[in-house]
Amino acid sequence: MFVSNLRHLSGLSANAGRLITSCSIITRGRHGVTQRHITTLTSHEMRGKVSRLYHERMFEKITLPTVATTITTTQKLPVDSNGILCPMGSVDQNNTHSHYEADYAHVRKICDFFHVHPPAHGMRFHSVDLGGVCHMRWERHTEMQTYTFFKPVDSAETFSSPFAPQNVPVNSLPSDWLATLPGAVITALHIAVVGDSKAESATALCPDEFREAKRLLNHNGHVVGAAVHRGTFRAYTDFKEHGDSYGRIVLYPMPNLAHRMAGGKVIQRLIEVDKYRKMALVALPLAQQLAPEVERLNGELQSVMTAVQTLDADMDNDERRDNLHRLCRLSGLSLKHQTMSEYRFSASTSYSELVDDRLDDLNVEKIEGIPNIRTFVQSTTHPAIRTCKSVAARLKSFSQSSQLTAELMQTSLTVRQQAHSAEQLVEIKSNAKTQLLLQESVEGLSVVAITYYSCGVLGYVLKSAAAIGALAPLGVAPEVLLGGAVPVVGFAVWRGLHDMKTKVLGPK
Repeated sequence: MFVSNLRHLSGLSANAGRLITSCSIITRGRHGVTQRHITTLTSHEMRGKVSRLYHERMFEKITLPTVATTITTTQKLPVDSNGILCPMGSVDQNNTHSHYEADYAHVRKICDFFHVHPPAHGMRFHSVDLGGVCHMRWERHTEMQTYTFFKPVDSAETFSSPFAPQNVPVNSLPSDWLATLPGAVITALHIAVVGDSKAESATALCPDEFREAKRLLNHNGHVVGAAVHRGTFRAYTDFKEHGDSYGRIVLYPMPNLAHRMAGGKVIQRLIEVDKYRKMALVALPLAQQLAPEVERLNGELQSVMTAVQTLDADMDNDERRDNLHRLCRLSGLSLKHQTMSEYRFSASTSYSELVDDRLDDLNVEKIEGIPNIRTFVQSTTHPAIRTCKSVAARLKSFSQSSQLTAELMQTSLTVRQQAHSAEQLVEIKSNAKTQLLLQESVEGLSVVAITYYSCGVLGYVLKSAAAIGALAPLGVAPEVLLGGAVPVVGFAVWRGLHDMKTKVLGPK
């Protein structure tokens, strides 16, 4: 018989800060006790972080019945860009902290108020009981943060009026803390899990239950409902904000089917449906603003293209440049709108897909005679996302068309400029040839003139020499000598001018 005892040790690798897991194995047997030390793992730096992801943001185990309040805020505020309002364009410039730092400081503040442990810095999720007053769940997302507070129903008054101000969990929180939540509220919602449903089945109509749900919703218009989580709960809501600026959802558990974890999951998924629905619809006003702007840009582009096509043959370069500048301006505007809206449209598409995923996860089933929650939600989100996609596609198409037209006009203008330059080069070459011929003619006349005057001077010298008898031994008249010297002088003059021109115009 063998008995093993494991002692686990962990430490940090000196070279890379990696987690090392070691163990000592002690074995007792017939031959005594043996001990072996084995290093089992050298962990990757991201191993612990990735492993924690499986256990983060677990569903809450709630006590039924209960009332929950959720508030989702964002620090991305609307920004006006040339008359186009981008719904989530930038952060609040008055806040000196980053997004996370401001949100973390605020969740730490409420934890300190109730003397409970805050989340570690860098964490994006925290679930803690606030001193028995209520339970808090904090989630930090890319563009928003969500607080959810749970409070069990502990009295008949709360049971009959779960949405009364004194019964909702948010009323137990410091008012100054609520008033100073970072950013602005995207969605706020009360969810009440009340008494067991009296319906015969999860999808059967129960008139008494429906009337009770409408009473809790203050008869605030159109009420929709559904059986969720494989028929363990029946949900009713009107998807409207009431006088306290909170929406309301009423949940009825099916007897002997609902349990604590299922209740936490259903509440969490309904919260996500509501907040992701709002985040998906945020881009619709932007698309509605951009649609007429795209129409206007398309009309101006058509005007430019018509002018180019009609007047192409007779249009001078100045007109071409003016049209090219108009096209560049249109391209710049379209690229600006595209850059401003691309991220928002893409994010809204992702949020809409999350809404569909959460509805699928809830296993939403229609209750007889009552409009379905899934149909109501998707009848709004799906057309909105299709509108956003359509505007995004039109912006992209316009940008490509305007850029292509501008490139074609630029090419046409370049070709015409090159042709004009070629004509100018031919003309310059012809002028240069003419100037060269004139220059050579002038040079010839210069040789004749210089030779003439040089021979004239030489004639005076020869006549003077003949007068004093210096030419007598030669027996030649000065005129004869002068005539013979003319070719020699002419050649010398030509040669001198040629050498001088070569020296001046030659390579330096």
